[in-house]
Amino acid sequence: DEATQRTVHPYRLNHYRDNWYLLGWCERAEAYRLFSLDRIRHAADTGAPAEPADEDAVDRHLGAAFGIFAGEARDWAVLRFTPEAARWAAEETWHPDQIGCWREDGFELQVPYSDERELVREVLKYGPDCEVVAPEGLQKTVAGRLRRGAEIYGK
Repeated sequence: DEATQRTVHPYRLNHYRDNWYLLGWCERAEAYRLFSLDRIRHAADTGAPAEPADEDAVDRHLGAAFGIFAGEARDWAVLRFTPEAARWAAEETWHPDQIGCWREDGFELQVPYSDERELVREVLKYGPDCEVVAPEGLQKTVAGRLRRGAEIYGK
């Protein structure tokens, strides 16, 4: 929530869900970072050459985890969908490495992720038709959001 100045070696533009992002090596963070183009207030050429991209590392960074929050996956979400929601959830591609299996009580999906924020929003769109089985931290986050939503409409 604060403006910062960064020196970035730009490697790739990525269009994701109606927005453009710049993936580059951030000197300040000493790591790959994604920058939303609509949040960049000013850009200038420093005149210095950008470090060459390691295309394999860039691909791994962008594709390792769920959604726009790139980076190495730190955990796997286990999601269980009711039979009513299973037919839609089973047809969605949440991640190229996802693991899905049909169960007697619906559909179970396992998805790698590095940051839970976007994954939480995806789970919440299914409401009571999606249960977070694991990990416990993700389960608690989703449960808390559902409780807060119920409080709004319970008034």
